[in-house]
Amino acid sequence: MQQYLKNYLLLSSICCMFFSSCAISKYQKLTNCTTIVADSIITPIIKSDNIVKFNTTIDVLKNHLTGIVLVKQTDSVTAHIVFVTELGMKMFDFEVKGDSMNAHYVFEPLNKPAIITVLKENFRNILLLNIKGKVLNKCTNKSKQTYLKLSLGNRQNTYLKIEKSVALEHLDKTTFHIVEQETYHGKRLNSKVIYNNMSNEGFAKARAKQYGLIKFYFELNTITE
Repeated sequence: MQQYLKNYLLLSSICCMFFSSCAISKYQKLTNCTTIVADSIITPIIKSDNIVKFNTTIDVLKNHLTGIVLVKQTDSVTAHIVFVTELGMKMFDFEVKGDSMNAHYVFEPLNKPAIITVLKENFRNILLLNIKGKVLNKCTNKSKQTYLKLSLGNRQNTYLKIEKSVALEHLDKTTFHIVEQETYHGKRLNSKVIYNNMSNEGFAKARAKQYGLIKFYFELNTITE
């Protein structure tokens, strides 16, 4: 039994290394790279003129939470991301100012430094705050698929798979809609976000998964009124 367990763990490690290597390899042969400012091509999710609402589920530490996430710009420099459960309990309230995001309130069972860090990082990614104001590399692969790459140093890179959509007034300008976002530290996949029906108004649905010691799953469905 002990030998079987050792063999199983060894095989699992090899499989994990294999799939991690395959995942990152798709970004190692990107070509035709040019620099571009994210704000010039990406429509912001947080809008100053209205409140964005999402039906939301969050799975963490064997807990399944459902409710509504409200994203609201409260003044010219401040926005809040608030999650309220179906029972009306506020689970967290994050304050966004520029590049910083601070925990204004976190419900006690979730009020742990590691959990707060993961929550902030994932909502920063899902709402595209991680690329706001950043200079990206716009590249293509041999299949002519276009990606945006954000390098943050310390071997951390974010890749955004995009599709061309609404043409603007000039033929040399286009708006890009994101369909997938992956963040790596070295060759290790940290998190992944998949978007459905991204448009200039935002997205219809986003599904995010955080890997590692603290695993999260997020699903946000935009509420249209």
